[in-house]
Amino acid sequence: MRRVIKRYKNRKLYDLYTGTFVTLLDLQAMIKAGDELIIIDHETKKDITDFVLIQVIIETIKNIKPQISLSGLLHNLIKANWKNLHKVLKLLLTPVPVVKISPQKVSRNPFFAERLDVKSVTHLIKSQLIKKQAEEITKLKEKITQLQKEIKKFSRK
Repeated sequence: MRRVIKRYKNRKLYDLYTGTFVTLLDLQAMIKAGDELIIIDHETKKDITDFVLIQVIIETIKNIKPQISLSGLLHNLIKANWKNLHKVLKLLLTPVPVVKISPQKVSRNPFFAERLDVKSVTHLIKSQLIKKQAEEITKLKEKITQLQKEIKKFSRK
């Protein structure tokens, strides 16, 4: 279900569907229940969904004790080459198909979702990026070869 949430100047969030004020953790529960949220700033009428969802993530992280430190990841994200960041985000945002698999197969295969750890996910992302970069390098080499041929044609004339 698509739900519209208004954010007021005092940073309170109001769910138009239920007619009640909600918290960031309530928004998290709505998303987990399958709702799609659209969050609008009451004063400016701008869509601030992305901004508020980042706040939901921060609130979620504050309420758990992660087994890894996220500060390194966040520092690297801030330092990142923002021109190429869209490639990483596209990879991360690509939906993974859900497949029903027997518990026996899950226990035998370390790459199933229930057993994925940060190293596995990082390795998977890096390998996908390396593959894309290798493809781009191959295309560039082909272009260089074509240009070299064109240069030779002109130098002979």
